[in-house]
Amino acid sequence: MSKQTVRIRIEKDGKATALYQELVDLSCLGPAQVRRASHIECKEPLPRWALRQRHRLRHIRVGQFYADMRLSGGPVLGPFSHYSTAVTAELAWLRTRLGI
Repeated sequence: MSKQTVRIRIEKDGKATALYQELVDLSCLGPAQVRRASHIECKEPLPRWALRQRHRLRHIRVGQFYADMRLSGGPVLGPFSHYSTAVTAELAWLRTRLGI
């Protein structure tokens, strides 16, 4: 089992900053203000026929994934060959940017 943690930065004025995760109910900290920080995009999506039959296909090029951080004032990260790698890079960049 992997250990998951939620990082929360609390300022002197009581303002808390965290990346949204469903591991902890952050409403216990008070009213929340949630905003999108990034997008993960696939620049070469599968053709429609492949999406419908994905479970039958074994070797197919899915595309290149990018973590678009421009909503948070950052760069576009990538390309990554796996979605999960793009998400890992996205989270690392956001944690550094937010100081958490």
